[in-house]
Amino acid sequence: MANHKDKPLVNIKEGTHSSITLINVKLKDLGTVDLTGWKVKGPITDKSSTPGKWNGVRSATGDQKNELRLILTCTKKPVRIEKKEDRADSGDLTITLTDGAMTKVVDPAPKADYADDTEP
Repeated sequence: MANHKDKPLVNIKEGTHSSITLINVKLKDLGTVDLTGWKVKGPITDKSSTPGKWNGVRSATGDQKNELRLILTCTKKPVRIEKKEDRADSGDLTITLTDGAMTKVVDPAPKADYADDTEP
């Protein structure tokens, strides 16, 4: 399972930024790989709620081989499936990576807690 190097707290207010660092990242059907050259493909989503969505960019800093440092910008706030008016408190992030030749999903999906500074 991908481990969070820092506290996995992701902003869910649209337009806000977050950063997460994952170590021991495994890709579906490949396991743990050298992450050098892998980039985020498409939006990062949370399908455990009504889809939250973030634009994700891989940071150029840090250990490119062993860490996945991501800068996220929320584009769609996740809300609970059961109560569409309530924000989700946490979820599982679907992160798709590509190295140009292959496209793979981080598996299992990293868990994250959500923060929204507009709510009391």
